[in-house]
Amino acid sequence: MKIKSIGFSITNNNTAVSTKDLLDYLIQKSTHEIKRIDYNRQILLTEETNYYSGLVLTYKNQTKNCLSTIKNGQFSIKVEDILSDDKVVSFNFFCINKTSLKGLYMYHRGSCSLNNLFSSWQSFSSQLIRKKMTEELKKLPQPRDEIKVKAIQDKYEGRLSFSVIIDKAGLQTLLQSFNEIKSASFRFDSIDFKDSDMIGVEQFTRNTEVTFNISDNDKSKVQQIGDNLGKVFNNIAGISRGVIHAIDHGKNERVIDLINSPCFFGEYDFDTIASNVNGLNNANYVGNAIIGMIKEEMENGSQRKRFV
Repeated sequence: MKIKSIGFSITNNNTAVSTKDLLDYLIQKSTHEIKRIDYNRQILLTEETNYYSGLVLTYKNQTKNCLSTIKNGQFSIKVEDILSDDKVVSFNFFCINKTSLKGLYMYHRGSCSLNNLFSSWQSFSSQLIRKKMTEELKKLPQPRDEIKVKAIQDKYEGRLSFSVIIDKAGLQTLLQSFNEIKSASFRFDSIDFKDSDMIGVEQFTRNTEVTFNISDNDKSKVQQIGDNLGKVFNNIAGISRGVIHAIDHGKNERVIDLINSPCFFGEYDFDTIASNVNGLNNANYVGNAIIGMIKEEMENGSQRKRFV
């Protein structure tokens, strides 16, 4: 199994609450345990001189563990009891550049996805924003002036936003590696229509979708199509969604989600990384060799400029 490093960025859209306060609150939530039916999760965060370093631990709620052997096509499964105090756990290490708020996250199959991490942080940070808004509203004299109430609510409306660093540079190469490209669909926030009738309709729409269905005779022209689709995605503003349907050389249909197509900065063998977590705990995880590997990639890797 492989562990991949995925780039991400954080933006604070709230001018009333500083980014420092929001991240300090996320640090406070390091002791909080998210409880679900199938698992419990802990998201640890520590402030360092130049980084915020963190660790996501997902504890599986299971009391049995299944092991298997296979020899000459024959398998045998053995079930082991997990001791009462032990939990099957998955881990994700990450670091965030304190200046740019861009980071690198180590992900492997079965561990916490970046979207789940973003969702938890969004919930935590919104708690602090709502708390500060409530405190300010309480200071208003009674009866409260609704105009001032609305102004305070608007003041605290912004939230932290999170995004995956997209590999736009490699998109054309990816598309050109397929056997055929069948179609491409783009959703635009708006399109600069020239026809007055189209402009009249667009003013009532939330977005506009355009689908390019490639003719059967041209689907195999992946070099030209890939080059042009890459230029569309890289150069045209306002694209909020992009999906491409392609056929690989094994005749399997593939769907490429352009908006959620992450840039993988590095790939590691799971067993190699796991050998560094034996004895890991709250006090020593920041000094772990894996955190050092992430910082090295961000500071000296081939794509280090992405984190500045």
